[in-house]
Amino acid sequence: MPARAKRLADLIRQRAGTARRLVARRRRVAVGVATLICVVLLALVARDWAATVDATDETRARTDQARATLARTDAELAATREATATADDSLATEARALSDSQAARAEAQGTYDATQLWLAALQAQLATATTELEASTSRVTVLQTCLAGAARALNQAAARDTVGAATTIRDIEGVCAEAGVDL
Repeated sequence: MPARAKRLADLIRQRAGTARRLVARRRRVAVGVATLICVVLLALVARDWAATVDATDETRARTDQARATLARTDAELAATREATATADDSLATEARALSDSQAARAEAQGTYDATQLWLAALQAQLATATTELEASTSRVTVLQTCLAGAARALNQAAARDTVGAATTIRDIEGVCAEAGVDL
């Protein structure tokens, strides 16, 4: 019986060694699979991070460009307002002069005729200034519409709504082209 017990003990030891090797092999496979999953996840996170950084940089560039355009528009608007104020002052001055001339009309018909010609010239200047003001106002309105659409597209892009951003950009291309802005 001792030989049989010895064989049984050897058999048990062999099976235990095989089981330990199998457990060790499974552990190595599990560690390898976990490592592979971590590497894949790390690659996905790195790719998403790079895409986010690129999108942020592009959005910043577009925002800077929109701010520059807005600054130019503000400067043009300020110049237009200044020209309007100058024209208003000139008009007020000329209106006072016209009033004085009309008072002098009673004294001499010749002075009256000269004043009438002068008034016609002033009215032409006023019409020209008004036309220029209307054109500038129209251009500012179109540019504001373009900038509002660009801001909406930037917000959509920041929210990763690329389809919405592309649609908005297509929608404002005509308005922006009219305002002199190339998208």
